[in-house]
Amino acid sequence: MKKIFFLSLLAMIIAMGKSVHAQSFHTQYEHTAGFPPVLSMVVVSDPTTYTNYMIGTDYHNRVFISPLSTDLPSPNPTNLSFFKLNSNVINTVGQVYFQKGLIHPQSGDIFLYGFAHKDNTITACFAIIQFSNGQAIKCHFKYLQGSDRPIESACWANHPSPITTNSAYGFVYDGTLYRVLVSNPLPNIFNIIVPNYGRCIEGYYIKSVDYDGSNNKFVVNAKQLYNPDDPNCVRNQLIAHIDNNNYFQSNDFTIHRLNINNNFCTVLGTSKVFLEGNGFYYTNYAFLIHDVASASDASSGFWLTKINYLTGDIDQSRVYIAKDDDNTSYRVLITDAVDNFDKIFVLATYFPTEIRRCVLQVNFSDYDDAILKAMDDYDITHITTLYPEYPPHNIKEHPMGYLNGLIFNNLYYDVISFGAIYKMYSYLVEIMDLNNSGNGCEHEVGLIIHIPNIIVEEVDYPTNPILIYAQQTYTSEILEPYALTWETLCSHPSKSTEYFANNRKEHIQRIIDENIKKYPQKKSLLEKDNYINYPKIQVFNNKFICIDFEGECKFNIYDFNGRIVQTGITHNYELNNIEIKTNGMYLIRITDDSNNTISNKIIITNN
Repeated sequence: MKKIFFLSLLAMIIAMGKSVHAQSFHTQYEHTAGFPPVLSMVVVSDPTTYTNYMIGTDYHNRVFISPLSTDLPSPNPTNLSFFKLNSNVINTVGQVYFQKGLIHPQSGDIFLYGFAHKDNTITACFAIIQFSNGQAIKCHFKYLQGSDRPIESACWANHPSPITTNSAYGFVYDGTLYRVLVSNPLPNIFNIIVPNYGRCIEGYYIKSVDYDGSNNKFVVNAKQLYNPDDPNCVRNQLIAHIDNNNYFQSNDFTIHRLNINNNFCTVLGTSKVFLEGNGFYYTNYAFLIHDVASASDASSGFWLTKINYLTGDIDQSRVYIAKDDDNTSYRVLITDAVDNFDKIFVLATYFPTEIRRCVLQVNFSDYDDAILKAMDDYDITHITTLYPEYPPHNIKEHPMGYLNGLIFNNLYYDVISFGAIYKMYSYLVEIMDLNNSGNGCEHEVGLIIHIPNIIVEEVDYPTNPILIYAQQTYTSEILEPYALTWETLCSHPSKSTEYFANNRKEHIQRIIDENIKKYPQKKSLLEKDNYINYPKIQVFNNKFICIDFEGECKFNIYDFNGRIVQTGITHNYELNNIEIKTNGMYLIRITDDSNNTISNKIIITNN
């Protein structure tokens, strides 16, 4: 009897533990007193300092930025401040909306992209927030004159020169890949150059881009514009790569075409590509996510493929059809996707009786272990048109759609989704595990899982140069205080929530450490016939490693009074502990046998 009681009690504790710990957290933000209302909001995560930043725009043409606290469930803004956009920008292109963003791991600068809107006209735009000693100092804003849709995707890249203060970005606009070159040789000089021509693939529309820092290649996916054999059913998708060197404007893509079996079509071709490893390491594998529909009925869902982008070899592929128990068919369109080394997460829009954002979660080690949940915070039915991959046609009234992006969270090794509702609220959803996140903000949607037959072949399509529009740049330098309020919507964490999160992070960190040793980064081909190393420091979980240095590496860690608090000697790919007990910001400087010297900022957050 005692044994039965004990087992029952144990089962209850386990069940309670899952409901307490493994969950997602929903937070709503608005400007103090509700005005001026927030127009857009993006969250980015720094892989070097583990700092998450909230950046957004408001109705008064301000770009606000703030580090987020480490609190669970509701990270709150700290040291909120804003840049005022140049009045000439607003008069020309209208109000600015950032949909997504990223941090360059070498420069530490933040790249934001999206669109501006005025008089029912859309203009593509992006911004670079420049940092110095961990502080935002300038906001450089650029728009593409004559454009008529948003920038859809972007990634960081190495600059095709060995100057460590330079950086680069790739972005996708109107089915074409372009490259931004940032030259920053002196503290007061910051040049942003977009070459006149980008690269496209004839007969296909490039959808998204990621960057392989080991092979120095841009990796893109593309949808077929038209299927002559069946205009109502497109089955071909491309994954392609192109060298990021001085010959970018004359390079050709190397292309692999994926043809799914006759049971499925790819509908509108909403899709996303991202590389395995989150920039910590590179395996040559990419994840491809497409919307897919049954060729026999109205049901639709997700087509997920893990593929070696260099060889075309498929590791795994699944189709997940969204259907409830009553066999109701849904329409699914892809918004964004990312992984946290343990699970794959896909943000999408789905169409039952009402239109909502949803998140698909797939287990890294078992692709049949998947769950789909709809986000219940906001019903976007009235703001979504037939093509929600782009801003709605009635953009003047409702240009944003609750959640617009996903990022890997370097702080807790989970994922964060973010976005805003026009003139209302901005949202942040932090997801650890959807399997046990019964918190009142989500509900599960049924899945039918298929293993599709896919034919992969290397193909050769013309790579055409496309002229980009003239650009103008405006820089804002003055930071002023800003204020937001926030509210946790539907989470009930306990004191042990953060403990659970940190234990989970330690588990994932072991995966990262093993793979960093398994997949050391190769030299990048930055100039024709010449290999050039970029020495780098990777900092994570109060540890660091050296990459691409020469010989012995001597390191010093300084506090911001200039005092040395730790010193030592290491080598490439050796894992080193940072033995600092006092929380705060520090500087690590490493010099190798060839006198290459690299510095990185460090934030210590011992709990």
